[in-house]
Amino acid sequence: MRIGSVDLDSEVLVVAEIGNNHEGDAGRARELILRAAEAGAQAVKFQTIVPERLVSRTQAARLEQLRRFGLSYDQFARLAETAARARVMFLSTPFDVESVRHLEPLVPAFKIASGDNDFVALLEAVADT
Repeated sequence: MRIGSVDLDSEVLVVAEIGNNHEGDAGRARELILRAAEAGAQAVKFQTIVPERLVSRTQAARLEQLRRFGLSYDQFARLAETAARARVMFLSTPFDVESVRHLEPLVPAFKIASGDNDFVALLEAVADT
């Protein structure tokens, strides 16, 4: 299996897990990409979360927390460009079907969150890419 230019049958893919460590700051996210590239990572991975599609409206505190850590689809597109210029793959874990559609042109592969292993609509959307 290949992810980007990496043949996983003969090489380990080193992924820097950025997740939400950018805390909603696109500048910090960019810096994390550049630092990961400098450290030798072959890929960086984010989480694409749209809080309203993940958490119940009744969980106001959790919604607010996730909103603070969120980046827009446009910001992810710019970060993917930063990663390409830094010569690292851009990856992201989508948490909803619509995010798959926005990420598809940006990523060579998707990471599925372990909690979504039974989210059939998401798995089908990823499989269709």
